[in-house]
Amino acid sequence: MAASSGLTRASTGKAWQGRGVVAGLAYIVIVPVCAHLLFSSLGFNPTDDGFVLAFSRRLIEHQVPHRDFISVRPALSALLGVPFVLFGGEYVFWLSRFFVWIQFALISWAWMLFLSRLFVIRLGIAEMVLASIVIFTASVHTFPIMAWSTIDGIFFTSLGLLFWLRGSKASRLVGYVLIGAAPLCKQSFLWLPIAALIVSGDWRHIRNWLAMAVPGILYLFYLGWDGAIQDALVQVLSPDGLFFSVGIWRYVTDYALLWGIILGYAIIGFEWPVPPPDSVKPHLLRLVQMLVVFLILAMDALVLARGKTGHIFRLSFLLFGVVLGPLLRPAFWRERPPGTIQATAMVLVTAWSASLSNGYNAPVLMAGPLAFCLLAHVYFHTEPLGETKWSAKMPPATLTALAALLLVIAFAIARFDHIYRDLPAPALTRYLDGVLPGGKQIRTNSNTYDYLADLHTAIARTNGRIHAILPDNAGFWVKHSQVNPLPADWADWLLPEGSGKPSQLDRMVEALETRRGRIVVIVQKVSARSLAMGFEPLAKARYPIVDYVRASFTKVGETKYFELYE
Repeated sequence: MAASSGLTRASTGKAWQGRGVVAGLAYIVIVPVCAHLLFSSLGFNPTDDGFVLAFSRRLIEHQVPHRDFISVRPALSALLGVPFVLFGGEYVFWLSRFFVWIQFALISWAWMLFLSRLFVIRLGIAEMVLASIVIFTASVHTFPIMAWSTIDGIFFTSLGLLFWLRGSKASRLVGYVLIGAAPLCKQSFLWLPIAALIVSGDWRHIRNWLAMAVPGILYLFYLGWDGAIQDALVQVLSPDGLFFSVGIWRYVTDYALLWGIILGYAIIGFEWPVPPPDSVKPHLLRLVQMLVVFLILAMDALVLARGKTGHIFRLSFLLFGVVLGPLLRPAFWRERPPGTIQATAMVLVTAWSASLSNGYNAPVLMAGPLAFCLLAHVYFHTEPLGETKWSAKMPPATLTALAALLLVIAFAIARFDHIYRDLPAPALTRYLDGVLPGGKQIRTNSNTYDYLADLHTAIARTNGRIHAILPDNAGFWVKHSQVNPLPADWADWLLPEGSGKPSQLDRMVEALETRRGRIVVIVQKVSARSLAMGFEPLAKARYPIVDYVRASFTKVGETKYFELYE
């Protein structure tokens, strides 16, 4: 597959020059600004919103990852959040959300360039923008706009692919350094740099392996210098069985993926002779391919507008299967340029890597690149068929424009009506100024506002003493006047970041016991996950550390939504 390197180098240089560069810069500015002004102020939930930024706060306080606080992921995402926590003041959450929009915009532009160049298809400026919008809207969908490690992993991979496209040895080395940084955001990306070297054919050169390993070596050196390697290994390897359950079994058992593979194998993977015979069949087949792709993208828009997360997940597996299907057809490998195989493989590996998660176990954050990969197949077949009555009626550019229009409309509806663990936009009547440190400009529902206001009441009753807050409320620590005295900010046992592993629970208990008599533990009485819908009692046995506090410490007071223990 290395043979495609020269092909892609020759065809990609123009993407970095002239109007393409101007269009790319304009896109990466205008799209995030519009999305930020429209959507960034909408919604907040005290569970995982701010979780990564709470780690950033710990880095600012000179805490060493893994040694001084529990994290089952490497700390590069926390490092990205440091400037926002340091300089964001009361607008930390709002400004960090703007950066996430920028990340998604760059991700969409990068994958548009990568796929179009390796498929050897020529896009005009308008088509480049429309294709990027398709990728952007399909990838963001209803995902909460917040600092998050999976987004950062895709972000570094996308930056790396941009440098890889330039073709020179130096820029490819930079590309592999950036791709090698993705696993430092989330270890599920560990296999991606290796796959990139193999797929591109660059595995033969030791310099590429060294470039890929540079970020990991630097991180290990940093941990070793501060004596944190042993803790890091325990925490990073803690999700036992996660790889098989979410990375293999989830894919093997998903029926949407199976139907997608069948569809991709039968329709997208079909090849005809070039030039085609003097018959209408190739044109009919191309029309069928265009209709199939359009129906999939239209269904994506419909599912997005309805906002049901389970359906969005299911559709992403269908997209994954349709993209995978052609690779299972031997003729596809024989008759397609190697760049097509490279591009398809990289989309699939990145999507699979991003899906390795307990909470978001689907390739949905890469749904946009998967969708454009299907569009690229349609573009690829345009030139061999020439100008026919079918291509004159519905060229690929028209298909892309229709898909972009439908997805933008669905995206706007979804972002206003289906806000992560919150109410629709018209019901978000309370600003978090004064109740969430760093939460200025963020709007939420009245229940969440009352909950956070009551947390301030509980903190006031500690009379300035050291206090811990359990089990949720990670985002409260981002700009709180006191540093979290416990080694975990979010104690949800269902997530690997929580205290479910005995060694992690032991560390939490030890942190409490060493401060017994000097610490007040604030425990919420209601579930933070469902505040928008009402006040439900905190589930028993869900949080081991909460059970320990209630059994071993003495209750000394309470507010409407919190209990205080000493």
